[in-house]
Amino acid sequence: MPGAFSPLRSHLTIPAPVPTSRWPFTVLTCLLALAGTVLVADRFVRASNTAATPRWSAETRAVSLSLAGRTFQVPANYIADAAQRQGGQLTRLDIAARLPSLAGFDAAHAPLFRSETDLVRLWLEETATPAAGAGQARSDRSNLANEADFRPGVYPVAGGLFARAFTASSAYASEEIVYDATGLRGKRTTPYAARCEKWNVSEATCLRRVPLAKGLTLTYRFPREKLANWEQLDRSVVQLVQGFIKP
Repeated sequence: MPGAFSPLRSHLTIPAPVPTSRWPFTVLTCLLALAGTVLVADRFVRASNTAATPRWSAETRAVSLSLAGRTFQVPANYIADAAQRQGGQLTRLDIAARLPSLAGFDAAHAPLFRSETDLVRLWLEETATPAAGAGQARSDRSNLANEADFRPGVYPVAGGLFARAFTASSAYASEEIVYDATGLRGKRTTPYAARCEKWNVSEATCLRRVPLAKGLTLTYRFPREKLANWEQLDRSVVQLVQGFIKP
């Protein structure tokens, strides 16, 4: 696979000590770019499903497709969109895998997939790469939430992570940004951040966005109760997707 690419890394300026109740705007922009823009994709997937088109398939044949200049071989039972199971050139790929094995659909687990419980939903999308990152930074700042949308203060959550909640007047009042403070200050290529529904939301989920490679972005949604094992899950999801890319 082409070399790893993270357009966000250069925008990070982390204060000491961490966590802090107030972030520099560059840090806030990075966290939101990783976690704050992906519900649009989720809503698109839900709206595009129709009863006339079978959503899941138990076939394990490899589907050949191209996305972001790369060739993929994906078992049909992982692909959540019937049209995408035809293969060919795509700008987006919708995948689902069950927890904890990250296996694809089969008849024995059909109820789990239909109810979307204990699933990881993944979206691979072709993304433009702005020159020198400047255009992306301006776009993120104009489209994402800002400091005023957050409650003051941070607090610990599962897995050694910290969180900061949105205000009651925010469009994301039932959600919070969850992040790895150590990773932000360290040398992680893609610092861990996710946007999570709060525990008082029924069947709360989290969304995470990963710049997987140049021109290719991975977004995935998972049950919030799995947040305690965020590092292992993140690594396993990325490895799953990388395994679909043909050398």
